[in-house]
Amino acid sequence: KVPGQVNTSTSGDIYISDPLNHVIFKANPSAKADPIVFAGKMGQRGISDGDRTQTALFGGPIGVAIDNRAQGGVYIADTLNNTIRKIGFNNQVNTALGNGTFGTMTSDITPFSQVVFRNPQGVAIAANGILYIADTNNHAIYAADFVKEEVRLIAGSPGQIGKADGKGRQALFSRPVSISVNPAKSSFFASATNDVVILVADTGNNVIRSVSLNGEVKTIGKIARTSANSRKFSPTLQAADEFTFDSPQSVSLDNLGNIYVLDKSGVKVITNSPTQTTRQMVSLAQANTFSQASSVVVQGTDVFVLDNGVTTEDDSLKMVSVGAPQINNLSQESDRLEGGSEIIVKGKNFAPESVIVLGDKVVTSTQIISATELRFRVPAQVAPGNRTLSIQTRGGVTQRVFNFPAKPLSEIRDSEITTIAGGVPFLGDSGQATSAAMHPIGVAVDSSGNIFVVDSTNHRIRRIDTTGVITTVAGSGTAGFSGDGALALSASLNTPEAIALDKAGNLFIADSLNSRIRLVDANTGIITSVAGNGKYAFSGDGALATDASLNQPSGLAIDNKGNIFIADTENHRVRFVEASTGNISTLVGDGVAAFSGDGDLATKARLSNPKGLALDSSDNLLF
Repeated sequence: KVPGQVNTSTSGDIYISDPLNHVIFKANPSAKADPIVFAGKMGQRGISDGDRTQTALFGGPIGVAIDNRAQGGVYIADTLNNTIRKIGFNNQVNTALGNGTFGTMTSDITPFSQVVFRNPQGVAIAANGILYIADTNNHAIYAADFVKEEVRLIAGSPGQIGKADGKGRQALFSRPVSISVNPAKSSFFASATNDVVILVADTGNNVIRSVSLNGEVKTIGKIARTSANSRKFSPTLQAADEFTFDSPQSVSLDNLGNIYVLDKSGVKVITNSPTQTTRQMVSLAQANTFSQASSVVVQGTDVFVLDNGVTTEDDSLKMVSVGAPQINNLSQESDRLEGGSEIIVKGKNFAPESVIVLGDKVVTSTQIISATELRFRVPAQVAPGNRTLSIQTRGGVTQRVFNFPAKPLSEIRDSEITTIAGGVPFLGDSGQATSAAMHPIGVAVDSSGNIFVVDSTNHRIRRIDTTGVITTVAGSGTAGFSGDGALALSASLNTPEAIALDKAGNLFIADSLNSRIRLVDANTGIITSVAGNGKYAFSGDGALATDASLNQPSGLAIDNKGNIFIADTENHRVRFVEASTGNISTLVGDGVAAFSGDGDLATKARLSNPKGLALDSSDNLLF
């Protein structure tokens, strides 16, 4: 029972700060063991480095951030000591930033040796190792670069309290106490300037603020979107629509862009559903679930809440888990091609961010009635048949058949056409894979053992989970090109021939007859093109891969750095897309269909319709 903060590591360990007893606890729910003192000494306030349990002392530690890299560790906002401390994986504690002096930094860039704080409470770390700090009583947000050994002012006017949106020092805060880094990747090669990097609980102003890559600070509100199908987080809003809270103490962000805010009234979720043009705010759990919550953090599909008001310490850390949605019943299972009927879906685990895709259309009229009921109006379809109805949340996806019969001959008017036989088939999604219909020509396996299948002539990518249940993850079943920037479930593919997965679980597709390489983001389910402009040709070496021409690519491989290798089949080449720049080049082949070149430079060799690619453990390429 502590009033501190909580955070989780990728291995499942949970770290809890206890500012009253000046210690950091560690727990692992899977081990079913009581939390242990991980660093510091119970009830002893001080400031000393060294062994984390033998000599290290803290003073009112609050913020916790975890750097999961090999050289990383656990960063602590040691609030009363005006420092940032690091607990290394070697069990040693050192003072990373600050000398214990209560002070204010006046420069935009400050070397590590001159860093001072005023009771910092919030810390968060990005995947690249940049540490963000909420310097609470200086009302400012900083970023620490451990390579350059400098701290840079990101936003706020140090020492000045207020409320104002704007860039850098133009923005004003009032006692920011918690900070969270956006874990989602909005684009593959680079981020747009308005992509949100961090979220800040601006406690004194009772709002949540976003800070973008271009330094722009915005107050979070009912945000208008540029596209109803996009999950991209844009901080644009009208000030009158801002969400207000009762002294927000903690903020966290999941991989889909939903924002979790803890204030005196409990835990709220600001939703990020792509089917809604504005954000909504709902409660995380039913009333009275939490007695006196003090911190919230999201890890995958689990939300951890530190609750101080419980009677026993065993109940102080609560987990709210989002299960996969399930469809039990539909009010009707078919509609006219024109659509328009209201469908009532009964089931379970429907969430505020639930997304419905029917055929090749993202439903924009969804009403989430409760966790067990939602409603939507059927969007018009272009082809009859048994289309796939998908409901997706961050807990998973469920799918079911929905029929669109062709218009009968008795209703056909002059110049109209109808289908009298055939139609889009339903292929057994959400059932056992052994009963599904498919035309598989390629597979890939992720780190959890799920199998991804290229269902080529059905123009889909399918996923078989470890229980044997199959679902579609990309492709509506209609051959064509559409859907970039929207959910992959509603996109059109055209005879995909190969797939590959990177270390983060992102799915790459050789969309052969579209002459493109497409990417499905593992966090958001959004599909984009990362190579190819759709023309059957050869061009573009030395420039962005999205501007280049491919010719029916049918092989893919991804190395440990995220670089893409493409079998550009009808161009008789293997091409290479560099992850850091997005530029494409020819790696093997001169474009002439033949066999030659062994023992010479690969670019002088001749290939004939290369297809399969593979990389060994040293990233040597085989084809």
